[in-house]
Amino acid sequence: SITKSQLQAAGNKIMVRTRNSAKRLKSAVVDKTLFNNDILLSIAPFLDCNELVNLALTSRRLGSKLDHDRSLVEEVARQMISKSQTEEERDALPRYGGESWIALLHELELLRSPLTFDQLIGDGIEYVNGDRSCITSSTDDFDMATGIPNTAVCSNHIMRKGKHYATFTITGSDQCAYFSGVTRPIQGWDKKGLSQFSFLHSSFCAPLHEERTSRWGKSCVNFCMYAHFQGYCSWGDWQTPRHEDWSLMEGFGIVGGEVGMLLDLDEGTLTVYKDGRRLGVMKDGLSGEYCWATTSALLYGDGDEQNVRLERGCIPTS
Repeated sequence: SITKSQLQAAGNKIMVRTRNSAKRLKSAVVDKTLFNNDILLSIAPFLDCNELVNLALTSRRLGSKLDHDRSLVEEVARQMISKSQTEEERDALPRYGGESWIALLHELELLRSPLTFDQLIGDGIEYVNGDRSCITSSTDDFDMATGIPNTAVCSNHIMRKGKHYATFTITGSDQCAYFSGVTRPIQGWDKKGLSQFSFLHSSFCAPLHEERTSRWGKSCVNFCMYAHFQGYCSWGDWQTPRHEDWSLMEGFGIVGGEVGMLLDLDEGTLTVYKDGRRLGVMKDGLSGEYCWATTSALLYGDGDEQNVRLERGCIPTS
């Protein structure tokens, strides 16, 4: 015979199964409601990449691959790019083989966002009032013997193709040494505890060269900087840094100003503008991925207003 306790245990199991079935049914109804391109596309403009990823994680069906080998969220990301991307953005962001549409959408969002320095490398450099687009040389311990200043890198925005224009607005140049331009993307160098750092110094060539990826391409121009004071070009392959004069070279001397940089990865050139006036092509032969960077050192003084501000600009027409 069945005891009272056995009957109660069996009843409990039935109730648990019923509740679980109800949950699964509710989840299935929600999935079926959301598993629809039109609904997702209608809410997609209000979501960023992280929110799309979170949406995929809340529902197995949203994150699972469909017949065309893309999840619904991936398909929505693809359509968001297709519907909103300008021709200029399309040229600047060709999709890599195997790159997800979510990842490409993230890069597109960065392309539309203000530029910021996400890595400050060295003890003598800091943000101005918490503004990540503006840095200052905060100490005057620049060693003239070693010649190693400090560096800020905009490595959260990687340029892979097309045309890109940025301005470096500089103040207090009579007390600072500034170099502004492009470098290969590097990650995590702000976590290495370096007291000083510069792409221009030979002591860092070997470890920087170890950062190489296939996305750098074949160009030997791994960094290229404009020297604000005299206007010469500093560049290198991270084996032998070079400092060269170039035709139409012109510096700022002891006054501040706006250095404009046009990186054209279709033509492989880096063109310099001085206070909005085109000087000319400083360097050619560039290809592969780059990001913006600036190196600065306070030669003397207390560091007040020794600033560099990075901003994205419109592509110049001349």
